[in-house]
Amino acid sequence: MTWTLSKQDMESYDRDGFLIVDDAFSQEELTAFDKALLYTVRTYVKQAAKGENPFSRIADMYEEIDLATAWLEEQDHYYIAQIYHAIADIPAFLKLGIKPQLESIAGQLLGAQEAEPLYTLTKRCRIDLPTETSYTFGWHQEVFYSIPKSQFMMMWAPLLRPATVENGTIDVAVGSHKEGVADQDWTMNDGIPNQIIVKDEVVARYEVRPVIIKPGQLVIFSNKLIHRSGENTSGTTRFSLVSSFHRMDSEDFQAARFTGSYFGLDPMSYYRSLLSKAPVATGEPAKIPVS
Repeated sequence: MTWTLSKQDMESYDRDGFLIVDDAFSQEELTAFDKALLYTVRTYVKQAAKGENPFSRIADMYEEIDLATAWLEEQDHYYIAQIYHAIADIPAFLKLGIKPQLESIAGQLLGAQEAEPLYTLTKRCRIDLPTETSYTFGWHQEVFYSIPKSQFMMMWAPLLRPATVENGTIDVAVGSHKEGVADQDWTMNDGIPNQIIVKDEVVARYEVRPVIIKPGQLVIFSNKLIHRSGENTSGTTRFSLVSSFHRMDSEDFQAARFTGSYFGLDPMSYYRSLLSKAPVATGEPAKIPVS
């Protein structure tokens, strides 16, 4: 693809609040991710099955991933959470979200200077299991789910298989970025926003369109574009890339900071367990010192 946007591309983005990018990822990059995901899923299947893999005889890797993730969810959602956190920091996935050519496209849409580096945040692989709606977001804007006062845009791309209405692709309210900050309802959980939902009367002012794209394509959109996750009724697990690019030239910009939380033992407990040969207990996030 051409990594320099045309005047038509820029006008389309300004008008609609989003732009679909073709050939954003090569088949080689997508295949590398597929293999890394399969290995990651198998890792947690073996944990849950005490060293066995009950799906090892399945020849089709996509069927194996679907059956294994559904089974892991039945055993304990903890395993799906572990896959979610693990795959996000595997190079085959990271290479997709931080691809320099995508930084170039984001920079053009954000009005960045040619040599200006952008800051990336999020870089997560969504896992949407069939009929699971606990983690499905209603109509929202990304502006309050990231660094305050930051100028940024989002990227979303299907992985493994195309994004369809049946498997819960995202819907966009076309042109709603021009709304600015929309009127929204906030749901708080222990003082932390859980869902920040745009009111229905605001969404009703815009055309709603599902984003139907295939692996290799992605949609890049404004942090103020109103959008939502669809419900996965396909019977298969939907995986998708979520990433973001931020400009850093604002005097208010602050980078995110790792809080030092791991699942498992804290450093002192781990040290003591090695000395005493005591069993290693895992499960709860553990704090570590950070600079």
